[in-house]
Amino acid sequence: MSQNDPEPSLSDDILIRYLLGDSLTTADEERIDQACLANPEVLDRLMAAEAALMDDYVRGRLAPADHALFETNFALSKRRRRELGLRFAVKDTLATVASFPARIPYWRALPRRVLYGGIAAGLVLGTCVAVLGTEVWKLRARLEQVAREAPTPVEIALDLRPGSDRAESGARPVLTVSPSVRWVRLRLHVGSNGSYGSYRASLRPVEGETVVTLNGLVPDIGGDVDLSLPASLLRGRPGTYVVVLERLRETARVEPMRSYTLQVR
Repeated sequence: MSQNDPEPSLSDDILIRYLLGDSLTTADEERIDQACLANPEVLDRLMAAEAALMDDYVRGRLAPADHALFETNFALSKRRRRELGLRFAVKDTLATVASFPARIPYWRALPRRVLYGGIAAGLVLGTCVAVLGTEVWKLRARLEQVAREAPTPVEIALDLRPGSDRAESGARPVLTVSPSVRWVRLRLHVGSNGSYGSYRASLRPVEGETVVTLNGLVPDIGGDVDLSLPASLLRGRPGTYVVVLERLRETARVEPMRSYTLQVR
């Protein structure tokens, strides 16, 4: 290991566990956060691990435990869900193409093959192109039909402002998670100090263990941070919840920023 190799103890397996939100200590998570901020090479390795993890999920190569962690902790952001959709589409298209004939039968003697090989190849190629075009058109029509028939996933949004944790229970923002809701978006208003940097957000009940922790959150142009969560994390679990927001900085590992309270029904 060279002296210039940053964070040699950050193995690929540790980075995968970090992305899946699985069994890392707070100290290990902070070390990875700090390493990504301080060294672009570590961030590149993390992005490569993220891409490999999505490929393994699409190809069904994840172990059952990792598969569950992937859906619960990893596939939460809109960017990751959009990229997963593209990867599934590419996989399905390649599978369709692979089912077409790939070889020209050698049913003639050598002189005849040489004489008519070009004609046969042209005919087969033209047939394959025609079949491929037809299948692609059918696939597109089927996807459009499924999109029309499938119920639109319901997303509910709630704006949270710092200081709501000090409000009376009757004045707290209320999030009603009905059976039809699939996604919950929490918009955290950070203020003028939130226009740069990277964040970590944790959601937990006032009395209870952390439900989910999201790392590497990037604020929008106004400095606010959006959390997208599957509604299944909160459905059927009413009570008072707290969102703790922390900023990751180069000069300090973690800087506590804000806390927000909401009522889940």
